[in-house]
Amino acid sequence: MSFGGFGLWEILLIFVIALIVFGPDKLPELARTLGKGLREITMLSHQFSQELNRQLQEPPEQEQPPKQQESPQNDSRPAGVEGDGHKP
Repeated sequence: MSFGGFGLWEILLIFVIALIVFGPDKLPELARTLGKGLREITMLSHQFSQELNRQLQEPPEQEQPPKQQESPQNDSRPAGVEGDGHKP
């Protein structure tokens, strides 16, 4: 039996060392805190992958080119002169 690359004896050894280092009173609290942390990491990872998949499946918004402003026609006539410049 293997747990994430660790065999039964390795996990048992880690548990015994943690029991010696932290003591029987602190070990349940430590395990509870570790479990909450792992649950939070798993939840955030799941949310991240869902958001990433949603973004990848959504069609990209097509950017519309900026509207060109209508510029007045280039007149070579001086200001104030109307028509073709000839007197009737």
